[in-house]
Amino acid sequence: MEHRCDRRFAIDLPVTLYFRSSSPVLARIRNLSRGGAFFIEAHTHVFSHYTMLYMDFGEGCGARRDAAIVPALVIHRGAQGVGVMFTQELTDTIYRYAIKYILSQSPLPTAA
Repeated sequence: MEHRCDRRFAIDLPVTLYFRSSSPVLARIRNLSRGGAFFIEAHTHVFSHYTMLYMDFGEGCGARRDAAIVPALVIHRGAQGVGVMFTQELTDTIYRYAIKYILSQSPLPTAA
């Protein structure tokens, strides 16, 4: 079972996955922390355990192009999706982008 040291955030964030020499795969991150993510992919791909992926957060994240692509290792595969552990910590730029994305998707609470 996967255990992350950092806080997880529920999110619905699109990313592009690259692995081996196959075509890019579209996916949606469902929860994210600095150390990993859980995603579902648009097509059924078999990502075996310990497959190395590269998650492209895209130009919208505000990071340099090379910094927007994060290497990740598959550590969980289930009927609901795929869990990965980042092999390097997310940059502050990508992390802030994800938090802003979460906030833009959620209505702010109103005072009673």
